Amino acid sequence: MKMNAEEKLEKLEKTLTELREDSRIKLVEGKKDRRALEFFDIKDIILIQNSSLGRLAERIKKEAILLTDFDRRGRIMTKRIIELFKNEGINTDITYRRELKKWSGLTKMEELTAKYHELFNRGDDNGKNLYRHCKICNICQHRY
Repeated sequence: MKMNAEEKLEKLEKTLTELREDSRIKLVEGKKDRRALEFFDIKDIILIQNSSLGRLAERIKKEAILLTDFDRRGRIMTKRIIELFKNEGINTDITYRRELKKWSGLTKMEELTAKYHELFNRGDDNGKNLYRHCKICNICQHRY
């Protein structure tokens, strides 16, 4: 059964809320990815971009949420980090990464706000905009 935009939006909002409430460190590739998550008031974000993976492992205590992109570079980075962290006894959670892609169709984390608003403004009435009020950012109708 194919989900409509309204159902995907609900799932995406639930995932974003859970991610916001999760106190674990979130690892992202770059500044644009961090900004996209901060737009949804998600905290505890560390950039992978300027860190050596060894030093990064030292900063993480037990567990981290990995939110890398879905391009070739992001997939390679994900595998390397999971392997390195496993050797250091650090758990990596990629559940949110998968869910964000599943519900929004993004390929890069920096696309998150655009994909969210695309779903939001699609509405549920045969593609017509329902002009609802955005629960997450309070500034909808593509004014992000």
